Amino acid sequence: PEYQPWHFMTGSMGRNDALKHLQLPAFVTEFLDAAETSNGMGPVCVAFGSMTLARSAAFQSRAIAAARQLGLYVLVIDPQGTDGVMSDDPKVLCARSLPYSALFPRCSLVVHHGGA
Repeated sequence: PEYQPWHFMTGSMGRNDALKHLQLPAFVTEFLDAAETSNGMGPVCVAFGSMTLARSAAFQSRAIAAARQLGLYVLVIDPQGTDGVMSDDPKVLCARSLPYSALFPRCSLVVHHGGA
């Protein structure tokens, strides 16, 4: 895509050497591999951490529906969720917690609140 002057790219957050020590669970790695094999892109990651209002079922549902409408896989990080497939759609996965420095570089888009 063509970026406008007000767009900026920061790259993945964290140090590259930190990736050596962090591993994603097998069920997540398999999901990421499937997303990349399916469309050549990683999934959309929806992660709101401690923001319970943003993590509400209604907001998450809309975020998931928007990504799925585009044919993208979705990985939801929800500390109150259950690890595994989140619905009857095998292209939507939930994980309670994952190391962002290992995950974000494999995602095509990250939807995150951006604060602490």
